Amino acid sequence: MGACVPQVCQPTMRTDEMTVTDVFAALWHRKGIVLGLAIFGAAVAFAYTYFSAPRWQIRASLLLPLAESGGGASPLTALIGQGSANPLNILEGVLSSRKAIVTIADKTGLDPDKLDDNLSAKGESSSNQLVITYQTENREQGLEVAKTSIHVLDGLT
Repeated sequence: MGACVPQVCQPTMRTDEMTVTDVFAALWHRKGIVLGLAIFGAAVAFAYTYFSAPRWQIRASLLLPLAESGGGASPLTALIGQGSANPLNILEGVLSSRKAIVTIADKTGLDPDKLDDNLSAKGESSSNQLVITYQTENREQGLEVAKTSIHVLDGLT
């Protein structure tokens, strides 16, 4: 009989890591499922975009005169331009107050809570303006809310 040579077994390291090639091979193997899901996702996105109601964002900007611009002091400037209070912050607070929201809701026929959720005012100190924003599905209603908001602020003077 022949001589028996012992076999030397090299232990192999097993790793669970996949290479990029393995990932692409797995995706290519399931290309039908991947393509089907992509087409389904695109169809759902198209249907949502096509059938959803349009959303309008109405923005009105009120530019406040600077104190040093002269031309006679307005009653609003005289009212809120004293001390260290920022007039933009005061107007922002007035417009977001419950009394102003209820007044605007009464004049426009809207629910005050819905109006409060969709109406915002933000003072921009760099440009010295108050930006009033209202989001709605009805453009005319949004314009009416913006105009009424301005009239409510005008009621201060």
